[in-house]
Amino acid sequence: MTKKRFANISRVGGTLREMIAHGRVALVNRYYDFRHGTDTAAHLYLNDFQVPEEALEHAIWYAPIGESSLRQALSALPIDSSEYQFIDIGCGKGRALLTASEFPFSTITGVEFEPGLAAIARRNIENARIRHQQCHQLQVLTEDARDYAIPHAACIFFLYTPFTGELLKQVLRNIREAALSSAQPMVIMFLDDVVPGSLAPPVREYLAQWPGWEALPAPDTRDLGHLYALDWVIFRTQQEPRK
Repeated sequence: MTKKRFANISRVGGTLREMIAHGRVALVNRYYDFRHGTDTAAHLYLNDFQVPEEALEHAIWYAPIGESSLRQALSALPIDSSEYQFIDIGCGKGRALLTASEFPFSTITGVEFEPGLAAIARRNIENARIRHQQCHQLQVLTEDARDYAIPHAACIFFLYTPFTGELLKQVLRNIREAALSSAQPMVIMFLDDVVPGSLAPPVREYLAQWPGWEALPAPDTRDLGHLYALDWVIFRTQQEPRK
């Protein structure tokens, strides 16, 4: 599940600017769906989720990642993407999966706990018109991210603030443990909006404490499909992929 939060604009003219900004974001995201034959633009709120009430404690409501932002960030990674699997934790309706398919990843996997979102993501994969698609091995798993069996392979993990709190920490710990046990390189790409309460700073501080991991430069992405600036947190292990 991915998200977007909206700040309070109280200055004179703020309401009009906010309306224009929201309209721009909605138009850009709907145009994406028009071009690709998909359903990714519409938000899904917590009261729409088909999950037990207790599962909502750390949930974040759905909004799509801007394709341009993710494309820029993936292009900036100092790796050979053909040697990596791409895994979106909390993939929502699957837009990040479709954007990642423009790169020659070995496989692309979405992990999504909410059944309705996962079903939409699968339909989007089946129906999408991706002009420069290089990876055709895409799948969506409906399961708790804490239970996901991380492959013993070189992986890129993308997380657009899918959830919060101890759930987020547990998933990050699982990635760290998988990297230690497999001795394969791992990349974590965490993203949040630049807003009060953003999780990007604490996640950056948390990952910086991990031995054997190094921070990569955060890309300066620009995307009309986002209301706010984006704060990328990107870390990787220092191993090279095994052939």
